[in-house]
Amino acid sequence: MFVSPQDGKDRIDDIGKFLGEFEASIMYDLVAKKIFS
Repeated sequence: MFVSPQDGKDRIDDIGKFLGEFEASIMYDLVAKKIFS
């Protein structure tokens, strides 16, 4: 599959955003467990 550089950058930004949200939700989960356990 051919991806133009601009598409590639957008894809990387999307992945970064997704991972950021994923990581934030995991951190939130861990903090919540620490507080409530």
